[in-house]
Amino acid sequence: MLLLGIDVGTGGSRAVLIDRAGQIVTSATVEHEAFASPHPGWAEQSPDDWWRASVLAIRQVVSSNNVRPEEIAAVGLSGQMHGAVLLDENDEVLRPALIWCDQRSASQCEQLTKEIGPEQLIELTCNPALTGFTLPKLLWVRE
Repeated sequence: MLLLGIDVGTGGSRAVLIDRAGQIVTSATVEHEAFASPHPGWAEQSPDDWWRASVLAIRQVVSSNNVRPEEIAAVGLSGQMHGAVLLDENDEVLRPALIWCDQRSASQCEQLTKEIGPEQLIELTCNPALTGFTLPKLLWVRE
């Protein structure tokens, strides 16, 4: 029995196979295309590139030890925080993802804080409105 871990990070996708004892059997990392920053404070990546890199990393760990798919008992997945991947009605990606370090939604954060109030916002969400979070990104896209 093996466990497959997949992590989709900002710089690349990683795959790791772990045995029953928790020992790493093999791992692989495939870099992503650099994130686009067409304007200062903007940070976008292609979800299709995350998929490409993830598939390659998984293939590398599976093929490196001639692992049969039926040997993999479970898959764990982690990924970037606060990335906004927008899909259409056919689950197709509409635009590059606005990733965690994108800062363009500062005015939306200010507006949320003004409308809701800083204390109420923290009481409701346990956080202030920050540009890295998804709701301000969605508001920016809508505007």
